[in-house]
Amino acid sequence: MTYECCDCPLKSKCLGERNKTNLRTIRQDDRQVYYEMMNKKIKNDQDKEMMKKGRTTVEPVIGNLKSNVGYRRFRLRGLENVKGEFILVCIGHNVNKMFGLLFFIFIAL
Repeated sequence: MTYECCDCPLKSKCLGERNKTNLRTIRQDDRQVYYEMMNKKIKNDQDKEMMKKGRTTVEPVIGNLKSNVGYRRFRLRGLENVKGEFILVCIGHNVNKMFGLLFFIFIAL
C-alpha cells in the first residue's frame, strides 16, 4: 500500500531525508488476514478461556510428539489412514505417560 503524507510534524522522521516523493510504502504480510481473525477471536472472554485451556492440555502433547518423539508428518495418505495413524501415535503417547507415572510410583515406594 502506498500512502501520501500530509503536513505531519513527524513527516521528516517517518519518510527520511532522501524521500522526495512524499509517499510512504507500507508492506503488509500475506498472513495479515489470519492475524486479524485471531485478534477478533481472542477478544471474546469465552474464546480466551478456551485458548488458555488448549495451551495447557493440547499444545504440550503436540510439542512433545514433534520435538521429543520426532513425529512431524503423516506417513499414510487419505483421511481415514491419517486418522488411524494419529490414533496410534496418541496411544503411544498415552502409554509412555502411563509408564512414566508407574515408574515414578514404584520409585517412590
